[in-house]
Amino acid sequence: MESETAKVGVGRVATVISCSECDSKDVIIKKARKAYCRPCWKYHCDFRFRKRLFEFGRPAKGTIGEVFRPAEQVLICYDGSPTSVALINLALNALVFGNNQESAAYGTSSNNLPFPFKFSIVVILESELNGSPGVEGRQKKHLHSLLSWTKHAEKCSDCQFPLLASCVEMSVKEYHKEGDGSMSNKTPIVVKLTEEGVANCPQSQLDEPEIQISNVDNLGLPFNESLDHHLMELRKSLKGKTEDKDFLTVLKLNLVHQIAEQFKISKILLPEDQTSLAVKMFTMMSLGRGSQVAEEMSFTSTSENGSVYARPLIDFSDDDLRGYLETLNNECTDGLVNKSGKRKLKIDSVDRQCDDFIVNLQKGYPATVSTLTRIGSKLQSGLDDAISSDVGNSKRRCQFCNRQSDCASDVLCYGCQHFLNDVHPDKKGHFRNLFLCNPTAKS
Repeated sequence: MESETAKVGVGRVATVISCSECDSKDVIIKKARKAYCRPCWKYHCDFRFRKRLFEFGRPAKGTIGEVFRPAEQVLICYDGSPTSVALINLALNALVFGNNQESAAYGTSSNNLPFPFKFSIVVILESELNGSPGVEGRQKKHLHSLLSWTKHAEKCSDCQFPLLASCVEMSVKEYHKEGDGSMSNKTPIVVKLTEEGVANCPQSQLDEPEIQISNVDNLGLPFNESLDHHLMELRKSLKGKTEDKDFLTVLKLNLVHQIAEQFKISKILLPEDQTSLAVKMFTMMSLGRGSQVAEEMSFTSTSENGSVYARPLIDFSDDDLRGYLETLNNECTDGLVNKSGKRKLKIDSVDRQCDDFIVNLQKGYPATVSTLTRIGSKLQSGLDDAISSDVGNSKRRCQFCNRQSDCASDVLCYGCQHFLNDVHPDKKGHFRNLFLCNPTAKS
């Protein structure tokens, strides 16, 4: 890192830090041994993200495939956080770069990149919060901003980013699954959002039985008031905010999985960076999910049916991504991100306590989150060995969270039993009926 000194008053000297790449004085990110200006930091982030995306999309070892295979469908989970705003913009820039390199002369080094992908964005709305003043209006305003971003993306890349929306209550399985577990063909669990609604949509989309098309202004929240009521009653019966937040997290992941299954998408990008992963590791251990940390902390994890979840922001901390958002223009971020960049965790829960602890520790020891993330990615639960030796339960998965279960005698893992134990006794049977859990299993 190059630096200059300048005199400030009598006997005092200030250090002027310049960019390690181009000597610019407009530095926004300072690392242990390097500093970056806005253009260099943007290039650095885009390069690291493309590298991870290459790892995510490259052919498996031992297979032979063309460098530029047919475009693969990928679902981006968007939760409105600055991390997810950075994720969609990094994906857009990677797509633009990949399309440019695909048309470049054969033999260039970038011909190894497995582009293009086809990205769709899914937003899970918490419509059960409609009791709070203005929540529905804020959600719809945010969706309008996201639709404007998709228009900007189409203009920049000549590619579409279909925008899908669903509500968390739609994760209740009995509503959209048949008795044999197959998807119902009569109940849409997701809405495809457009600015015009149904009027200007292709007939091919209108003929799809499981997809409802709407514009934001006509979007009804919640999607199903009966399910919303059941979900609110169940959440009210939980004793603490910690269990409630864990319960909602599982519901959202289950719903993303069901939407991906409906659209036949096998690869999913999650907006999890180093900081959120470090917090998750501590939180899961606190909630009795320590045996499941290994699969949640790796760059990619595979579900039981073969869906691949990827965390391409695993190389970035919260501070890194806030610096990246500063390099973007208003079309990329307007209305999507909190301009102050402050973290907002208002719920007093174990998750918030872990977040406060790690963020404060990171301020004094900048390598904290990167070290914790590396540790988490190297953890092994031992469940694989136990499951392989247990012939009768070789596919031992929790029926609620769909993660590997460390309880062979129950359909629920220890972590899900933990918050179920806090449910009011009158609601335990209701929980199992809503989520099709085996009623004969232990509580």
